[in-house]
Amino acid sequence: MKLSKEKKIGMVFIVISIILAVLGYIMLPETVVVQIGLDGKAGNTLPKLAAILLPLGVTLISTGLYMFSETSNRTKNLVFAGIGVLMAVFGIIVN
Repeated sequence: MKLSKEKKIGMVFIVISIILAVLGYIMLPETVVVQIGLDGKAGNTLPKLAAILLPLGVTLISTGLYMFSETSNRTKNLVFAGIGVLMAVFGIIVN
């Protein structure tokens, strides 16, 4: 069984997002800062589980659409999957 390029890229995004979710669950505090104000102070916060599931959901849904879509929106879906990964990285770094 030969996998297409889209499916290989999608699997990489899925693995990365799951690894980041596990790291976030281990490393993040119970209340996670999701927005930083111009003064450098915490703006908005979320509970840990919501802060982990939001980027994971964005990445998984976008990656699924990228892998199984036949339309020209594949690039947009891949960009949204990348944004989901960046959201997870941001959450881990800031907190």
